[in-house]
Amino acid sequence: MHNWSFKQFLNSDNPAWVEDYYSGLSSALKKYNVDSTILPTVNRFGSNDTKYIIVELDGLQLGGIRIEIKSLTNQLPIEKSNIKVSDAINEKIKYLTHDGMFTIAEICGLWANSDAKKQFNGVSGLGKILARKALELSIDSKVDLILSVLPQHTLPYFLDLNFNLDPNLQNIFYPDDRYLSSIVWYDLRHENLTSHTTQLTSSDHI
Repeated sequence: MHNWSFKQFLNSDNPAWVEDYYSGLSSALKKYNVDSTILPTVNRFGSNDTKYIIVELDGLQLGGIRIEIKSLTNQLPIEKSNIKVSDAINEKIKYLTHDGMFTIAEICGLWANSDAKKQFNGVSGLGKILARKALELSIDSKVDLILSVLPQHTLPYFLDLNFNLDPNLQNIFYPDDRYLSSIVWYDLRHENLTSHTTQLTSSDHI
């Protein structure tokens, strides 16, 4: 039976783990011929509030995801991006945080280690589980509002978690002109959270 676990940490907790996360993300992007240097999401040791999740199976890293927290000194990656709807994104952020009383975050940087998955004859459901763990960590961190820019192949993971698909922010070419992406958001102030948070058990398939 395989032993799997999750690491959840901040920038300041363990620099080596942070480097592991970004190394895995950069390697995953290269497999899709995406130049990680052009992405505002690939910034090592950014905000101290950035939260990371790495999943391991038998000590081998399978994938990761992170949560960026908006602050006066830290813009969200989608705010810093050069995608064509940046103005629309910024308007959405301003609308959701118009009274300045709420914490807004972005779930981003989801990656999987395809080589490691092959060693275990193709584990399944990894992306969906990481999305769920990121939502749970956001709830635990008292985040009020979440945004995410998602390519088509990861969009269903978040829609299954009751994220809202913004009809005005779809068909975005990101991270480059080969990939159509969409923006989703989740208002944690108004959701019944008990129906969306679950604990992982040994029966979960990754």
